[in-house]
Amino acid sequence: MSRLKLQLAKAVESYPDGGHDRVEIFALEETCVIAVADGMGGRSGAAEAAEGWIEAVRSCLENSDQWSAPDFWAGIMGRADRAIAEDRQAGETTAVVAAVTKAGIVGASVGDSGAILMRADGDVELTRGQVRKPGLGSGMAIVVPFEDELVEGTRVAGTDGLLKYATRAAIRRAALGDAVAEAARELVEAVRLPSGGLQDDVGVGVCRIEMA
Repeated sequence: MSRLKLQLAKAVESYPDGGHDRVEIFALEETCVIAVADGMGGRSGAAEAAEGWIEAVRSCLENSDQWSAPDFWAGIMGRADRAIAEDRQAGETTAVVAAVTKAGIVGASVGDSGAILMRADGDVELTRGQVRKPGLGSGMAIVVPFEDELVEGTRVAGTDGLLKYATRAAIRRAALGDAVAEAARELVEAVRLPSGGLQDDVGVGVCRIEMA
């Protein structure tokens, strides 16, 4: 079996009065998981809900033997929806989890944060079937799992601050460029206004997949 080489990068930058986006990358040898959350703005507890989702994924680190199953991540997301709903300090959030393992690319999503696999021969929107509302933490979120084959390319997971304001060409250019370590920062710069500001919080995680 081919050996996987994974190159990782992440970036988060907040819009004034924002600070609700969260991105974490959890990496083991030849395996990684990107978790993304965007606390729904205009609602109290948005940041707490986003943190709740990241912590739900963090709690799964000892279950890496199950990371390759989409139903595993759908179950984690469903339980997080109920747990966040029971937290009086938390509101709602979008949520994405995307895992790369030797068995393939799997994950789940709620809301309008998303994940795209950029390949030399085209792009695959992994979260294309997601349901945007209600959010994670409502207790009624509709979790949609996804899976795809393992191929070389770059997986980009991001909040709507990236996906809404960056062109697909700009995302592709940064994702497939030579400097993977700089790709996440380049994606943030792709949505920056001429004034230097942002229109929304931006969170992005990048995973370059190579098979040796």
